[in-house]
Amino acid sequence: MDQRILSVLCDSVTHEELQLGREMDPRGVEKVFLVNPDSGRKFPIRDGIPCFIEPADVSGPNKRYQEFYDRIAPGYDLAAKLYGFFTREDLRKVRRGYLEELEVSEQHRVLEVSVGTGLNISFFPKTVDFYGLDIS
Repeated sequence: MDQRILSVLCDSVTHEELQLGREMDPRGVEKVFLVNPDSGRKFPIRDGIPCFIEPADVSGPNKRYQEFYDRIAPGYDLAAKLYGFFTREDLRKVRRGYLEELEVSEQHRVLEVSVGTGLNISFFPKTVDFYGLDIS
Protein backbone atom coordinates (compact mmCIF):
# COMPACT_ATOMS: atom_id res chain seq x y z
CA MET A 1 0.00 0.00 0.00
CA ASP A 2 1.24 3.45 -0.95
CA GLN A 3 2.63 5.37 2.04
CA ARG A 4 0.63 8.47 1.01
CA ILE A 5 -2.60 6.49 1.37
CA LEU A 6 -1.53 4.98 4.66
CA SER A 7 -0.76 8.47 5.99
CA VAL A 8 -4.39 9.60 5.63
CA LEU A 9 -5.98 6.50 7.18
CA CYS A 10 -6.62 5.91 10.86
CA ASP A 11 -8.37 3.50 13.21
CA SER A 12 -12.08 4.15 12.70
CA VAL A 13 -12.75 3.95 16.46
CA THR A 14 -9.70 5.49 18.18
CA HIS A 15 -8.41 7.63 15.27
CA GLU A 16 -4.89 6.39 15.97
CA GLU A 17 -2.38 5.86 13.17
CA LEU A 18 -2.28 2.53 11.37
CA GLN A 19 0.59 0.42 10.09
CA LEU A 20 0.76 -2.18 7.37
CA GLY A 21 0.83 -5.72 8.72
CA ARG A 22 1.45 -9.11 7.13
CA GLU A 23 1.02 -12.67 8.34
CA MET A 24 0.64 -16.13 6.89
CA ASP A 25 -2.67 -17.92 7.27
CA PRO A 26 -2.77 -21.68 8.06
CA ARG A 27 -2.71 -22.48 4.32
CA GLY A 28 0.50 -20.49 3.82
CA VAL A 29 -1.24 -17.60 2.07
CA GLU A 30 0.04 -14.14 3.01
CA LYS A 31 -2.62 -11.89 4.53
CA VAL A 32 -2.07 -8.14 4.30
CA PHE A 33 -3.94 -5.83 6.64
CA LEU A 34 -3.81 -2.53 8.46
CA VAL A 35 -3.18 -2.70 12.19
CA ASN A 36 -3.40 -0.28 15.08
CA PRO A 37 -0.08 -0.94 16.84
CA ASP A 38 -1.44 0.23 20.20
CA SER A 39 -4.65 -1.80 20.34
CA GLY A 40 -3.76 -4.60 17.92
CA ARG A 41 -7.06 -4.06 16.07
CA LYS A 42 -6.75 -5.27 12.46
CA PHE A 43 -8.48 -4.07 9.31
CA PRO A 44 -8.34 -6.42 6.32
CA ILE A 45 -7.29 -5.30 2.86
CA ARG A 46 -9.38 -6.98 0.17
CA ASP A 47 -8.43 -6.53 -3.49
CA GLY A 48 -6.21 -3.62 -2.45
CA ILE A 49 -9.04 -1.88 -0.59
CA PRO A 50 -8.87 -1.38 3.19
CA CYS A 51 -12.08 -2.51 4.89
CA PHE A 52 -13.05 -0.62 8.02
CA ILE A 53 -16.44 -2.25 8.47
CA GLU A 54 -17.14 -5.96 8.49
CA PRO A 55 -20.24 -7.31 6.71
CA ALA A 56 -21.58 -8.61 10.04
CA ASP A 57 -21.49 -5.03 11.41
CA VAL A 58 -23.90 -3.70 8.76
CA SER A 59 -27.60 -3.92 9.60
CA GLY A 60 -31.00 -2.40 8.94
CA PRO A 61 -31.38 -0.02 5.98
CA ASN A 62 -27.61 0.11 5.47
CA LYS A 63 -27.58 -3.68 4.97
CA ARG A 64 -30.42 -3.49 2.43
CA TYR A 65 -28.71 -0.67 0.49
CA GLN A 66 -25.38 -2.46 0.61
CA GLU A 67 -26.90 -5.66 -0.79
CA PHE A 68 -28.77 -3.71 -3.48
CA TYR A 69 -25.70 -1.80 -4.67
CA ASP A 70 -23.52 -4.91 -4.51
CA ARG A 71 -26.00 -6.59 -6.89
CA ILE A 72 -26.22 -3.74 -9.41
CA ALA A 73 -22.57 -2.60 -9.33
CA PRO A 74 -21.37 -4.90 -12.16
CA GLY A 75 -23.87 -3.37 -14.60
CA TYR A 76 -24.18 0.15 -13.20
CA ASP A 77 -21.75 1.90 -15.57
CA LEU A 78 -23.32 0.27 -18.62
CA ALA A 79 -26.82 1.15 -17.40
CA ALA A 80 -25.76 4.79 -16.99
CA LYS A 81 -24.44 4.86 -20.57
CA LEU A 82 -27.64 3.30 -21.89
CA TYR A 83 -29.73 5.81 -19.96
CA GLY A 84 -27.75 8.64 -21.55
CA PHE A 85 -28.17 7.10 -24.99
CA PHE A 86 -31.94 6.68 -24.71
CA THR A 87 -32.53 10.09 -23.14
CA ARG A 88 -30.09 11.72 -25.60
CA GLU A 89 -28.35 13.36 -22.68
CA ASP A 90 -24.59 13.70 -22.61
CA LEU A 91 -24.09 12.38 -19.10
CA ARG A 92 -20.35 13.04 -19.26
CA LYS A 93 -21.12 16.71 -19.84
CA VAL A 94 -23.64 16.73 -16.98
CA ARG A 95 -21.19 14.99 -14.63
CA ARG A 96 -18.31 17.25 -15.68
CA GLY A 97 -20.44 20.39 -15.07
CA TYR A 98 -21.50 19.16 -11.65
CA LEU A 99 -17.96 18.32 -10.59
CA GLU A 100 -16.58 21.64 -11.88
CA GLU A 101 -18.78 23.32 -9.26
CA LEU A 102 -16.47 21.78 -6.65
CA GLU A 103 -13.53 23.84 -7.94
CA VAL A 104 -11.03 21.01 -7.49
CA SER A 105 -7.66 21.82 -9.00
CA GLU A 106 -4.14 20.42 -9.27
CA GLN A 107 -2.64 18.92 -6.10
CA HIS A 108 -5.93 18.92 -4.13
CA ARG A 109 -7.07 15.93 -2.11
CA VAL A 110 -10.57 14.65 -2.82
CA LEU A 111 -12.60 12.26 -0.69
CA GLU A 112 -15.74 11.06 -2.41
CA VAL A 113 -18.22 9.51 -0.01
CA SER A 114 -20.45 6.87 -1.67
CA VAL A 115 -17.93 6.57 -4.50
CA GLY A 116 -19.76 3.59 -6.02
CA THR A 117 -18.00 2.37 -9.15
CA GLY A 118 -15.71 5.41 -9.26
CA LEU A 119 -17.18 7.05 -12.37
CA ASN A 120 -16.15 10.53 -11.19
CA ILE A 121 -12.43 9.78 -10.90
CA SER A 122 -11.68 10.42 -14.58
CA PHE A 123 -13.11 13.94 -14.39
CA PHE A 124 -10.54 15.22 -11.91
CA PRO A 125 -7.03 16.40 -12.80
CA LYS A 126 -4.52 13.53 -12.83
CA THR A 127 -2.49 15.21 -10.06
CA VAL A 128 -5.39 15.10 -7.57
CA ASP A 129 -5.06 12.61 -4.71
CA PHE A 130 -8.42 10.86 -5.01
CA TYR A 131 -9.86 8.70 -2.22
CA GLY A 132 -13.19 6.93 -2.25
CA LEU A 133 -15.36 5.62 0.54
CA ASP A 134 -18.30 3.27 0.10
CA ILE A 135 -20.19 0.80 2.23
CA SER A 136 -20.29 -1.72 -0.64
